[in-house]
Amino acid sequence: MPVGEGGAGRGPEQPPADLPADPSPVADNAHELVLRSPFVLCRRCGAYVSAERGAKRLKDLCPGPLPPLDRCSPAERERRRRREKLLQGLHPTSGASPGA
Repeated sequence: MPVGEGGAGRGPEQPPADLPADPSPVADNAHELVLRSPFVLCRRCGAYVSAERGAKRLKDLCPGPLPPLDRCSPAERERRRRREKLLQGLHPTSGASPGA
């Protein structure tokens, strides 16, 4: 069998052309996912998804941690508040326990 057509002489596998050769830029922008049933959220940016809600921000690269509270926009403050509720095991908007 000629080299390059399979077998032991192929050499190292090459990544597909549509994937970056160095995964570190993607890893730096990857969401840090946490499961708080029935939600999945990113611990870094506060994006979350549930069965009733589309993924929205989780479909994109993670923008990174939210800025400090004194530099947050109103939308970032709300995302921070919802993230904290989710991490406590509460519903992000109502604050209710999942079993309530």
